[in-house]
Amino acid sequence: MSEDRSWLDYYTSPWLGLALLLTGLSLGTWASGLVTPVQDTVDYLITGLNTAAPYIILFTVLPALVDLFDTAGGRAPLIVLLLFLGSSVTAGLFGLAVSGLAFQLPLAGGSGGGFLSVLVENLTQLSAAPAIIAVFWAFASAIVLHLLIVVDRKTADDGLLAGVVGPLGYFARQTRRIFLIIFEKGVDRLGGLLEYTIPILLFSIGTYVPVSVQDASQRAAEASEGFNAVAWYLGTAALVAGATLVFLALVGVLAIKLAGRDPGRAFREYVVPVYAFAWSSVSSTATIPINLEKADEGLDARESTRGFVIPLGATINLDGTLIASMLITPVVAEAIGLGLTFPELAATLLPLLVMTVGAPGLPAGMSFLAPPVIAAVLGLSGAVEEAFIGVWFAFSLGLADQFRTGVNSVNNGFITLIAERILYGPPSEVDTTTAEDPEPTPA
Repeated sequence: MSEDRSWLDYYTSPWLGLALLLTGLSLGTWASGLVTPVQDTVDYLITGLNTAAPYIILFTVLPALVDLFDTAGGRAPLIVLLLFLGSSVTAGLFGLAVSGLAFQLPLAGGSGGGFLSVLVENLTQLSAAPAIIAVFWAFASAIVLHLLIVVDRKTADDGLLAGVVGPLGYFARQTRRIFLIIFEKGVDRLGGLLEYTIPILLFSIGTYVPVSVQDASQRAAEASEGFNAVAWYLGTAALVAGATLVFLALVGVLAIKLAGRDPGRAFREYVVPVYAFAWSSVSSTATIPINLEKADEGLDARESTRGFVIPLGATINLDGTLIASMLITPVVAEAIGLGLTFPELAATLLPLLVMTVGAPGLPAGMSFLAPPVIAAVLGLSGAVEEAFIGVWFAFSLGLADQFRTGVNSVNNGFITLIAERILYGPPSEVDTTTAEDPEPTPA
């Protein structure tokens, strides 16, 4: 007998959110006068989000980084973290390459500068962007806290050094504890609030997109003549779907071949159910239980390995999100009349890589946090910046969010297989059905 669903379950359903977003896009395109108050409200909200973004980023990314540094205490966790990092970098570069080819982005800047000069010029702008500063302050602070704790632990028996380092270590541990409380409780509560407000936000943002495109600047108004927000949204979702699924297939073939698993069984018993659940729930975290179960049934992944890799991946693995970011950015730039170049897009990749660590703490985290950062890297301001943030946010939710969440979740299982191959050796040397895990092979 199926469990009864409350009105809240229906209200927070991704299908309702998608329907509201498409309704808002339609009204904003063909009946803008009816939703003018909503559009004005969204304009104020985006301005507030842009102002608050550095603080939101700092208090989501820093605790997540602190937690990760604590986790990577041994060889196996470190290898898994490096695998996730490598996967994210590869996904970002894959998305960058696809975007460059699909949109024929020029390799030189508008002023005629070469690729490297334009890339350096855009990276230089990072020093003046509050959102970017927050990202790198979070990273630097997490490293300092971790080093202070490690040094304090190693010098605990040395009387002289302990007297000097001890207070610093105590301060670092207490600071870490506070940030972890923020991460576990504060972000969870903010995430719950966002979960209940996202359906309304989706409708409101949808109404805002067409008018923001038309009002960004005279150039944007000319570029947006005959702009159909629904068609652009669906086209963006299709592009994200195609690119993320190709990347997923490439990683899956590599992982299954390395691990010596049966491709047909892996697809039927792991990829299909996990991707379907993640796609419909739009939550890597909610997918963890079924992901753990199907990684056992379809991939023969060891309990100890999948029990660590899959929950960790739900926190830090956003391969699909990075690919989507590389594709959504040029779509939005085209929609509002910006002349985006390949080095300008490449300059956004590094801060996005760092931000992916903390973004999963919030529903649609990257949709909230990425647009102000990308706008800062591109040097946008005023009406163009507001239009860019609003359109990017809208185009990244709904269908695009579902496709990238599916890829994020399934890739966690594939990375589990790659980690097992590195830690335990070739499949011929290991009986994957044994109850006890063998000792990892030495480095």
